[in-house]
Amino acid sequence: MGRTGCCSDRGVSDPERPVPSALVIVWLILRLWSRYLWLKMRLLFIDEKWVVLTRKESEPARSWQGFRRLRAPRGSFWADPFLIAVDGQRYLLMEEFSVAEGKAHIVLGITDDQGRIRSHVPVLKRPYHLSYPFIFQWQGGFYMIPETGGHGTIELYASSPDLMSWSFVMNLMQGIEARDTTLYFDGQRWWLMTCMAENRGCNLFDELFLFSAKEFKTTAWTPHPANPVVSDVRHARPAGALLHLDGKLYRPAQDCSRRYGSNLMLCEIAKLDEREYSETPRPFVEGPRPKKMVAAHTLNHTSGLTVVDVIQTRCKITQKLQEFRQDRVHARP
Repeated sequence: MGRTGCCSDRGVSDPERPVPSALVIVWLILRLWSRYLWLKMRLLFIDEKWVVLTRKESEPARSWQGFRRLRAPRGSFWADPFLIAVDGQRYLLMEEFSVAEGKAHIVLGITDDQGRIRSHVPVLKRPYHLSYPFIFQWQGGFYMIPETGGHGTIELYASSPDLMSWSFVMNLMQGIEARDTTLYFDGQRWWLMTCMAENRGCNLFDELFLFSAKEFKTTAWTPHPANPVVSDVRHARPAGALLHLDGKLYRPAQDCSRRYGSNLMLCEIAKLDEREYSETPRPFVEGPRPKKMVAAHTLNHTSGLTVVDVIQTRCKITQKLQEFRQDRVHARP
């Protein structure tokens, strides 16, 4: 096969590819070096941390104003919040990442009417990392599909009536690396949406794959003929349960074009059947974000409460002072 593109036979003197001057090369090196030093200095004084925010609203909040921050235990952070309402009580399932352990488990929080956490308890731990606890109710039972992509599986769990205990049911898929698996039932078929690496080494942010089945407790998931149904880093990766708003169906998605979870998107699903899939993406919130918010990653809304997780920046010195003051208060007799 003949050589083409960057492997062509044209020499380095090709006028279409001028050789940069020594001055330009030095300028590029200095520019890269200065950016490297800036990032290193920033890491010394600025910390980034995932936090969960809640806001009481009849429909998903379309503004960053009015959100309340939930405080995770020291040495950990919360992310990937999912909501479910049972008998008027809202429960919050989240990833709790332990810095000491270097991996996460799933915790259950009980919220009050304003979305504040009254109490929380670990409900699912495994030897491997767990996140994105997608929860749904079916025929009186509660089920969860946490992200276990690092373990090479898509796992299904069933809950006790009080949601405090979860037992393994089955692997929906195995031998794959999948991220943020989300289910949707349209009244006739179950739809499984997940980000997968089509080939080894591919990015897990870029492509959304769609599967369907008559029931969700199965390994016989039929791939959609248009897979991957989305090939766009700006809105491929799932970001929460599908939403019905104003008679339309929306899929929350992550915009990972600038960084992991750089923004939240709402994708209006125009077509979803066994032959076609199409959606139109738009930002979840139009306009600027608060200065200390540099990323947003998951969106869910249930029973008048919106939950999101975001990355906020913090000054490390200020944080250490706050922790020192808290320790002084707790140490008082």
